[in-house]
Amino acid sequence: MTTQRAQPSGDVGGADTGATALAALPVVALEQIRRFCARHRCPWEPTAWLDAVVGGLAVTVVERRTPANARRSSPTAAKRPVARLEYDHEHRAWSLHWRTSGDRWARYWPAPPSTDVAVVLEALDRDVDGVFWPHPAAPEVPEPHRVAAGSVAGTVPASFG
Repeated sequence: MTTQRAQPSGDVGGADTGATALAALPVVALEQIRRFCARHRCPWEPTAWLDAVVGGLAVTVVERRTPANARRSSPTAAKRPVARLEYDHEHRAWSLHWRTSGDRWARYWPAPPSTDVAVVLEALDRDVDGVFWPHPAAPEVPEPHRVAAGSVAGTVPASFG
């Protein structure tokens, strides 16, 4: 798989923000993430769009909103982290992470790691637990259901029987 040297904290396909450490991420995957961000729209917030920010071996999908009377490309656009896709270089696999109420990233257990970033993006888009795309009118966002370590998704571990 072809890899690209990407500067941490730089936008995918954007300019370097001054960081010096380099991380190798698959070019094809970065392009898939960029396309995902370009086509995903927030129906209840027409002034919002998605962007992808590379940081080390991870890509953070952020929602950006344009302040009133500002251009879309304005540096003053507010951003909210939506999801984080972390790349495990050793296993060449992507995992999906969600932002907890304590502003930490936690592994999203309903979506197992995959060597195909499209599978991880599909889980993000589906958002079966409502942790990535909560509707503004929705009550508090629940934590995603957890799959016990060593169990197969969709099965009930023996300890619950």
